[in-house]
Amino acid sequence: MEETRIENMLSQLITMVGSMQVDQQEMKQEIIGLKKDLQKAKQDVTGLKEEFHQVKHEINGLKDEIHQVKHEINGLKDEIHQVKHEINGLKDEIHQVKHEINGLKDEIHQVKHEINGLKTSFEQFELKSNNRHEEIIERFKALERDQDFIWEKTARNEREK
Repeated sequence: MEETRIENMLSQLITMVGSMQVDQQEMKQEIIGLKKDLQKAKQDVTGLKEEFHQVKHEINGLKDEIHQVKHEINGLKDEIHQVKHEINGLKDEIHQVKHEINGLKDEIHQVKHEINGLKTSFEQFELKSNNRHEEIIERFKALERDQDFIWEKTARNEREK
């Protein structure tokens, strides 16, 4: 019964660790994707800035078009601000996940400690069991010797009569 409980605990622990590894890999892939998206956004912003300068030189006299481009740039700045805000949110989430992982690591350490304690208890129980078994065998052997002695003595007495 104790072994079943230990096996169940180990099974749950293995399942938790596997789930954590899968979650961690998924988070890593998401972070890599976000980094690529951020790099692409930065490249897009750089490209847009270059286009803005080209447009400024090409249509120097057309203030309406310049106003539209400025409006677009402000929109891009808002998007960049939103992306930065999302990145900060992701950083907070990553920090929370790391905190949760550390908590899980602590729990795993505690479970390992409990398992080691159970192993020690089991080994002590097994040692006591073996000692009792040997003691019982010795008692049976002593009873067998006593029985042989009594039979031998009874047989001698019967012969002497």
